[in-house]
Amino acid sequence: MVSCEGNSLTVAKRGPWRDRWVSWGSVVALFAGVAVGQWLHSNGGSAEGWAAAGDLILIRPLMLVVMPLVLVSVITGVTSIGSPSRLGLLGGAAIVYYTATMIVACTLGAFLVTWVDPGGGVSPEVAKDLLAEGSSALSSNPSLAPRIQSGEAEGLSGAWLNIIRQVVPGNPFAEMANGRPLGIIGFALLIGAALAVACDRIPAARMARDAINGVYEALLVAVQWIIVLLPIGAFCLVVSTVARTGLTEFSGPIAKYMGVVVLGLLTHALIVLPIVARVGGVGRPWQFMYRCRAALGTAFVTSSSSATLPVTLEAGVEAGASRRATNFVCPLGSTVNMDGTALYEAVAVVFLFQFMGIELGMQELVVVVVTATLAAIGAASIPSAGLVTMVLVIGAVNTSLADPSKALPLGAIGLILGVDRILDMLRTSVNVWGDLVGARMLTPLAPDDDASSQSVPAAHAGTDAAAA
Repeated sequence: MVSCEGNSLTVAKRGPWRDRWVSWGSVVALFAGVAVGQWLHSNGGSAEGWAAAGDLILIRPLMLVVMPLVLVSVITGVTSIGSPSRLGLLGGAAIVYYTATMIVACTLGAFLVTWVDPGGGVSPEVAKDLLAEGSSALSSNPSLAPRIQSGEAEGLSGAWLNIIRQVVPGNPFAEMANGRPLGIIGFALLIGAALAVACDRIPAARMARDAINGVYEALLVAVQWIIVLLPIGAFCLVVSTVARTGLTEFSGPIAKYMGVVVLGLLTHALIVLPIVARVGGVGRPWQFMYRCRAALGTAFVTSSSSATLPVTLEAGVEAGASRRATNFVCPLGSTVNMDGTALYEAVAVVFLFQFMGIELGMQELVVVVVTATLAAIGAASIPSAGLVTMVLVIGAVNTSLADPSKALPLGAIGLILGVDRILDMLRTSVNVWGDLVGARMLTPLAPDDDASSQSVPAAHAGTDAAAA
């Protein structure tokens, strides 16, 4: 139930049915989706219809509000912070956090894959045959092949130049239309800082700020409506994923590779980030993770940090992060903070070299860690973006090899193409979890004061009121 009293928007408390439906419904949808998807795979059923249904029911409604929400949430966060010095402190702390956790994730991935050696022991003949199959699968993929070729052509320096250009967009509305959140964030930072300065002396600027706050709260109400569809959309998307790949197709080195990726992602999500959170002042990291379960579940089924962002903003505030920190840290983190992607790229690149019988020394492993971190920052927050930026890491390692004849062909990426979607679901959840931990840790730098807390975010307004 939504009502407007005076100039403030209030939202009556949602009933407990929604929380139970989203939480338990998503769990049931996950297992039911796996069962139905495996049945379809075993009986030659098509996954296309289920993918289209999941896209229409969940992903497209979320993407509908993503770009407007990025714009107004960042403006709201910046204007509420006010002081440029506080904004600079928060931004600097966020960048340090992003970089440090991604380096840790890459190092963890490189260590695990070197220790387990999932690609070792494959005969040259088998490797050659599988490489040919992988190259064929990659070249026949109409959506992925052009993106990989483009990434190979521009290289790491070109990718970073593209990022810088997105930060300073020539046309913010074109960035919004093309779904590039980094340009919208750059524009929102500029407008937010200008409004924060103008509000001290221009009454119309204060009115504009209040109007943007109202739009932000209204968008969060819309997000609540969309979240009700999460179990249904999750079921369709999981059915599509499992029906396409199956659960019995993974064996040998690919199964070991998947095991290393999953082990690394779980270690980073369940051990490393909670330790970082505890050291950073988050008293109960596990409780915080449980309260963020809606965002983590949405990230898992959509494989997109951008599509999950509306839910992330709601979950962060509900779980105890300040509105100011969440509105600043999470939109920025959805584009540049990619712990899961960085770890995945480190594991995947080293595995592919192992598979082709190319041994990497310490120097090459350092190159993997550094370039995987940099490439992950430039990864788009869309499904399978890690496969595209992996090209940059492979290129950097090939350049560092003493023997150029041992360079890894890009067609080797096709070897892991079939299992990427499943791993993408898990690494996206880790990416979003890292954003939420950052928002909670940086809350002391941007707390919600009494004035800002009077305008309660729509995501959790009225939680102390009687249910409507």
